[in-house]
Amino acid sequence: MLTFPEKYRIQLAPPWPQTVEGENGVFQFPHAYGPLRCIAASGEGWDHVSVSHADRVPDWETMCLVKKLFFGPERTAMQLHPPEVDYVNCHQFVLHLWAPLEGEIPRPPNWMV
Repeated sequence: MLTFPEKYRIQLAPPWPQTVEGENGVFQFPHAYGPLRCIAASGEGWDHVSVSHADRVPDWETMCLVKKLFFGPERTAMQLHPPEVDYVNCHQFVLHLWAPLEGEIPRPPNWMV
């Protein structure tokens, strides 16, 4: 399950759906490169967090911070590179983290990573 850093939760103006504490939501964090916005959701068998800046793609350190905040230090989360036919690009500066709600993501041995 995702963890939600409530002190960073923001409310969006309608027509965006509003959620209550502890459920899916939008979060905004102060960051060296400007505000970092995350949209977190659980459903359809997956935990998912989208991560974006207004004008640049999040870097590795930023993705690691978001992974730790929402998924915790011990859970595996992944970025996916699906077939190009399945690409959806609604924001040019967003990356995503995914983890199944049940089971573990298969991983190569530690020495290979």
